[in-house]
Amino acid sequence: MARLEVTGFATRLALGPDTPLPLLIAPMGASSVLVFAVPSSPLAQPWSLIGGNVVAALVGVTAARLVPDATIAAALACGIAIAIMLALRCLHPPSGAVALTAVLGGPVISATGYGFVLVPVLLNSVLLLACALAYNALMGRPYPAAAPAAAPRAEQGPRRLGFSHADLDAALRQYDRLLDVSRTDLEQVLRLAEVRAYARRTGEVTCADIMTRDVVAVAPEDSMREALTLLRSHHIKALPVTTEEARVVGIVTQTDLLDKADWDARGPRVSLRQRLRHVVRLAGAPQGSVQEIMTVNVQCARLDTPIADLVPPEPLEPAALRAHLDAFYDKVRQDPALGPVFDRAIGDWPEHMETLTTFWRTVALRQPGYKGNPLAAHKALPLAPADFAMLFPRWLALWRETARERFSPAIADALVEKAERIAESLKAGLLFDPAGAGRARH
Repeated sequence: MARLEVTGFATRLALGPDTPLPLLIAPMGASSVLVFAVPSSPLAQPWSLIGGNVVAALVGVTAARLVPDATIAAALACGIAIAIMLALRCLHPPSGAVALTAVLGGPVISATGYGFVLVPVLLNSVLLLACALAYNALMGRPYPAAAPAAAPRAEQGPRRLGFSHADLDAALRQYDRLLDVSRTDLEQVLRLAEVRAYARRTGEVTCADIMTRDVVAVAPEDSMREALTLLRSHHIKALPVTTEEARVVGIVTQTDLLDKADWDARGPRVSLRQRLRHVVRLAGAPQGSVQEIMTVNVQCARLDTPIADLVPPEPLEPAALRAHLDAFYDKVRQDPALGPVFDRAIGDWPEHMETLTTFWRTVALRQPGYKGNPLAAHKALPLAPADFAMLFPRWLALWRETARERFSPAIADALVEKAERIAESLKAGLLFDPAGAGRARH
C-alpha cells in the first residue's frame, strides 16, 4: 500500500539508512486498515491512533523492564494497555500488538528502551496519520469524523414520535460500552427501525379506518371572520379549504390567523405584508378572505393510505446529508462510467465536496448559502449531449441506491424526487438545441 511506503520512506529519511531499528512495525499495517478503509470508525480517529499506540508502547517497554518472564510481561503489557486506553478513550486495536512488540520484538527493540516509544512508534503513527488526512481529503471523506453536534434547545421539549438526540446520548452513556459505529450511522439505523416497527404494529390500518368523516371546511372565498367563528364554535384548530368539487386547495389554522392577520376590535383583517403577497400572487385587491392567509402546500392522503405512511419523517440532519453525499460520491468515483468523467472534471475533490454540501443543504434543508449556477458548470464540461443522456440515468440509479441504503423511505423518496427534478432540469438545459428548435418552427 502506497501510504505505508510513504511512512516507511519518511522514517528512513529521519533515521538514516544504517539504523538498526525497524522502519515500520507490524501493527501499522492493521492501523492503516482502520484509517484508510473505515475512517468514520471511533477506533480510527487521530486520538485513538496516536494515543493508543503511544500508551501501548510505554506500557510494553515498562513491562519488559520490570518483569523478567517475557510471556508474563507480554500478557501484562497487553492487558494494562487496554485498560489505560479505555480510561483515556483512545482505544485502538492494533495498539495491543504494539505492546506485544515492545516486549517480544527482540534485542534491538529491548536495547532501545523508551526510545522505542518515540521511534518508530510515535514517528510511524504521526506519518501514518498525515497520510490518512491527505488520502481521505483527496477522496472527499470527512476525517477526523466530526463530533456530534449538541442537541438544540428546542429538542428539550416533548417530541411527537420516537427518541431525541439527548435520548440517544443518554442511552449511550448508560450502555457504557464501546461501539465501533459512528453516532450518526447508529442514529440512522435506529430511525429506520423505528419507522419499520410502527408500520408493523399498525398492520393494514388505513386512513379510512381512523379518519373523521364529518369534516368542517371553508371555501377560499369565505371571510376570515367566518373561519374564526367555525374554529371557535367547533373547538378545532384547523380548517381544510376546499373547492365546490371538494378538492383540498389549502388549510387555514389558528396560527395563520395569528401570524398573517392584523387584529382590532372588529376581528381579523389582512395584514399589510399579506396584502402585498396577495396582490403579487393573485393579481387582485385583498378582500379579507381565507385564500389570502391560508397555507397552500398541503399534503393529502388517500382513503387506502396506510397510517404508517402518515408518520412524519425525522428531519434530515446536516451531518446525515453530508455522510450520504460522501457515500454516494465514493460510489460515483468507483463507477466505471461515471468515475473517469468526474476525475477528469474535478481537480480539487475536498473543495468540490464542500460546494456540493452547500448546494444540497440549500436544496434539501432550505439553508441559504449556495450561489452557484449548476447548469453553467455542467455546460463547461467537455461532454457531448449524447454523453450526458447516457450518464444521467446511471447517476440517478446510484443516488437512489445510496439514499435507500441510508434513510427511511420517506426521506429517501424526498431526496430521490429532488435529484430527479434536478436531473430533468439539467437535461433540458444541456440537451436543448436552439438551432434545431428554430428549424423545427420553420
